[in-house]
Amino acid sequence: MTTHPDLGLVAVSREPSADGCCAPDAPAMTESTAAEVAAVAKALADPVRARLYAHIAATPGARVCSCHMPEQLGVGQSTLSHHLGRLVAAGLVDRSQAGRWAYYTARTVPLAEAIVAAATPPTTSPRD
Repeated sequence: MTTHPDLGLVAVSREPSADGCCAPDAPAMTESTAAEVAAVAKALADPVRARLYAHIAATPGARVCSCHMPEQLGVGQSTLSHHLGRLVAAGLVDRSQAGRWAYYTARTVPLAEAIVAAATPPTTSPRD
């Protein structure tokens, strides 16, 4: 049995079945990794949260103030607060308070980044 710690995968060797069909040495995801993947997928399954995460993640290393998000994303403040709370609870963003405003920073979550990258249309630059 071999493991891949970054992905939470465990490779299990299997003998071929009696009918001669192969049983590949396929990696199996650990239960704890599966729970983490499910939490990220559940948090990003809502379109508003997916847009919020993409918006915050598009500003790497910088804080995004919640004051402009309702206008930019076309959602009400209470809806925004609810969905930001879910992203914080899922560990996808960090929240900090400065005065009356809350600021959000995307955390490095490879699965979430891959989902958002796959759903984001590529930017094209004009050719010279």
